Amino acid sequence: MGDTGIGALLVRLRTERGWSQQRVADEYNALEGRSAKTGKEIGRYEREARVPVPYTRKYLAQVFSVDVAMLDQAVAVSKGQRDGADAAEVEIAPPVLPPEVTHVRGDPLSEDAVRSADFARFMAQRNADEFVVEQLEADVGRLARTYVSHPLME
Repeated sequence: MGDTGIGALLVRLRTERGWSQQRVADEYNALEGRSAKTGKEIGRYEREARVPVPYTRKYLAQVFSVDVAMLDQAVAVSKGQRDGADAAEVEIAPPVLPPEVTHVRGDPLSEDAVRSADFARFMAQRNADEFVVEQLEADVGRLARTYVSHPLME
């Protein structure tokens, strides 16, 4: 168990209970009191596309009735494996598109969306702090849900 990464551990804990990724997210959301996690996010943790931050690990430990230290150890294993693979990566500059290259011009909201998408692609290539990325994702989700019922003004 000492050499198990967070992804494999989460898969094992989930499948032992016969739960889907969505069920894990539902249990997590019930404990946290928000509806921020989705089954897709749990899948990202299992694939280790993202590593759950300490705040998230606290709730995941409660969901699975395990000690947080077990999840912390698994994260350390995953990060150790990732650090070995990241040593060979090359620094890539963020894509900066001039205004004439963007597909939508004139509408400030659309231009902001294009810039945000460019930034999101840039961030996806980075090894950014997981807490910052998770908070950004939660904020974008909250704004998206709010925009559906209350359109933004210019």
